[in-house]
Amino acid sequence: MVFGKWRAAATPTPDTAEMIAALPSAVVLVNPERQIAEANSAAESLFNQSRTTMLGRDLVDVLRKPDGGELFDQELSDETPIAAYDIDLLRQDQRTIRVDLMATPMPDRPGWLLICLHNRSTPYLSVAGNRRSVSRTAVGA
Repeated sequence: MVFGKWRAAATPTPDTAEMIAALPSAVVLVNPERQIAEANSAAESLFNQSRTTMLGRDLVDVLRKPDGGELFDQELSDETPIAAYDIDLLRQDQRTIRVDLMATPMPDRPGWLLICLHNRSTPYLSVAGNRRSVSRTAVGA
């Protein structure tokens, strides 16, 4: 502030694409053909695949269950948001990961879905005595 007047910010406010890219949770945009249209860097880390490798691939090729079945192939709707917790997925390197998944339709974009995945694998599990217990964490709670 200079004598009661605000100075313009030295750098512009980040745009939406930059904010999504910086999110710590994996975000995947799916087109009406159920192909991956966009993915952030957290999705690259979670699935151990580059963004360019994922783009254009069928969603069921990336979101696979360890038993070989397709995850939410029928349940994903372009009209109703869904949330599913503690889901096991199989990565392309054959490593199983556990995630919480939220999928929501894109407003005014029929058929488009935004899927957010939060890694629930080993770092989020705690060991209490001889039994293994799952504990959820909340930031700022």
